[in-house]
Amino acid sequence: MDMPIDVSNNDIIKGCLSQYEYRIENFDNFNFRQASACFHKTRTRLVIKETAEIREFLRSNPEYRYPGGSNGNIDPCWGQNERYLTNGGC
Repeated sequence: MDMPIDVSNNDIIKGCLSQYEYRIENFDNFNFRQASACFHKTRTRLVIKETAEIREFLRSNPEYRYPGGSNGNIDPCWGQNERYLTNGGC
């Protein structure tokens, strides 16, 4: 099942249920474990794909790794506890 990254969980569930031909008439005899496994495999595949795209974006745009970095105003003290710095500098 090929889906875009921003698909909702409900759409994935509907796709998996239709893949295994779920109908209300066969509710008592339907194997929900197959549909559940389909959902979790699809969701995991989408999360891995999204993470890879974010990594690639940050690799090509390192200024987005820090708050305010996309605006060009990177704080050199970001992530450091200024209380322990000597002379108030980083």
